[in-house]
Amino acid sequence: QTEQLPGFIYFTYDNIIWGISADGMSVPLGVGRNPTVANDGTLTYQDPEGNVIIRGPDIPDGSLLLDRRALANDVAISPDAEYVAYTRLETGNRSRVVMRHVSSGSEYVVPSTALKSFTPAWNSDGSMLAYVTAGTIENPDAMASDAENQRRNIYAFDQIKTSVEPIVVSAADDSQPAWSPGDPNRLAFTRTEGNHQQIWLIVYSGDGVPTERQLTQKGGSHPVWIPPEGRWILYENNGQLWKIDTENPGATEAALMHNGQIVFGHEPAILGDDAQTDTEGEK
Repeated sequence: QTEQLPGFIYFTYDNIIWGISADGMSVPLGVGRNPTVANDGTLTYQDPEGNVIIRGPDIPDGSLLLDRRALANDVAISPDAEYVAYTRLETGNRSRVVMRHVSSGSEYVVPSTALKSFTPAWNSDGSMLAYVTAGTIENPDAMASDAENQRRNIYAFDQIKTSVEPIVVSAADDSQPAWSPGDPNRLAFTRTEGNHQQIWLIVYSGDGVPTERQLTQKGGSHPVWIPPEGRWILYENNGQLWKIDTENPGATEAALMHNGQIVFGHEPAILGDDAQTDTEGEK
């Protein structure tokens, strides 16, 4: 029952990276977590030792992209597979978002005055990079002494304008941004209130006015859009993969089924059905 979910679905389960193809085949891809995928099927993930692995059409067996000594987390590959963005831990309890050119290794630190920045997410053409901060950029030290209770907010770095713009700044705890592949003015994210997490959507109108809307009612985190049109969202809920139609959320919030079974997993990622993956020969 994955007919409305085109392409290849990646996720983590029991420290293994798995993939489910559109025809229903499931494939173990490697030991690790946090899979992210580019439009050409290039995959990145982090192995149990903390190394960042990259594999794709030219490197089907995978190779080391970042050594564990780089202290990289939250790695996300760009749509064109030319860059990765990641969170780098620094001294003084600080973390920064870094963009790294895959072939040359050159790096650029995303500007932010916040004490902690993390979980970067590319938009569909790679021109915008959303990321999360602890506290606000405008007042970075306001909650620095109370790290456990810090509220997270979402900003975006515009690479063309080289400017940082607020996307979701609220009294709630907001994280895990995900840009729509079909509409650059739509971004899904996880909102945490108390012990509950839900998937929310923010939409910007033509004149730049944002509207926030709660999508899920039964819980959810780690949203990813289903390409290419970006109507459906796949996400994690209580250790399972769920799906929801953003145009009809009230009637479509349900667990993802595969061969008649609920799919248990975390950290989903999706490759569109018009791309080739390096796992085709393994199915």
